[in-house]
Amino acid sequence: MQPNPKLFIMKKQLLIVVIVGFFSSLTSAADLYVRDLGAGGSYASISAAITAASDGDRIIVRPKAGSLPYIENLTIDKSLSFVSEINFSKYILQGTITVTPAAGRLVTINNLQISGTNAITVSADTTGGRTTLNVLNSTTSAVNAGAANTTLNMSGCIGTGITMTHGRLTGNKIT
Repeated sequence: MQPNPKLFIMKKQLLIVVIVGFFSSLTSAADLYVRDLGAGGSYASISAAITAASDGDRIIVRPKAGSLPYIENLTIDKSLSFVSEINFSKYILQGTITVTPAAGRLVTINNLQISGTNAITVSADTTGGRTTLNVLNSTTSAVNAGAANTTLNMSGCIGTGITMTHGRLTGNKIT
């Protein structure tokens, strides 16, 4: 009795599908929550969530009651997304945001309001690839993405100054 070549190919394809499915389930992104005082087992600060996060994770920030700000300076050294836990409400940060560049790094910031004259800055030139910073529906005093190999995409924001070398600005109100 000779082996059936079609059956062998089908088994091989099934094995490949199972292996790919297994590894893709290991690399799925996580949602990390930030709430005032770490309510409900969440992180008490945005910095703590950044430290615990892996590339591709989403950090969901609940605006503090009474429009109080999170008081901290953030260094983002991973590809992360930041969103507000409450639709159409901005979370407030009193501090600076520094994005450490790296080839392929993607940082997306949604619904943020930076208080005072603090800024979002890409700290240095990216070598070997491009860093992308997306700032959406946010209020900032300044965004400095003028470093080499940095793309800034900014939409629906209010601010006072932008420095950039590459990217798109759409629907912003800049004074």
